Amino acid sequence: MAKKARKRVAAKARKPARGAVKKAAGKKRAVAKPQRKAAPAKAAKPAAKKPAVSKRAASKPMAAPPAASQPVAAQQTAKPRRSFVRRIEEKVEGAFEAVFDTLTDAERLHHRLEPDITPDQE
Repeated sequence: MAKKARKRVAAKARKPARGAVKKAAGKKRAVAKPQRKAAPAKAAKPAAKKPAVSKRAASKPMAAPPAASQPVAAQQTAKPRRSFVRRIEEKVEGAFEAVFDTLTDAERLHHRLEPDITPDQE
């Protein structure tokens, strides 16, 4: 009879929670691991100079940016992805504009350096 009573008492006794058992095991593992040395703190960068604010700009109140109805992460994922063909078209357009700008600048420079020559003489 005594044995059954001891078993009943042991079964009713409060047992440690699983979390406590895991914490204790984690502490034992943490003690076994060698500790890493902390890296030295990096020096802070000096603050950049702020541009001078004119009186006219200071008198106008700055408009607050509109509050976003969606979180920032949701706004970034909402943009549709550009197709491969569209990306290639944009690159070609950019290259064409760069060539056109270069030729225009060269023509302007040519006329600035030799203003006496008329288009008929060329």
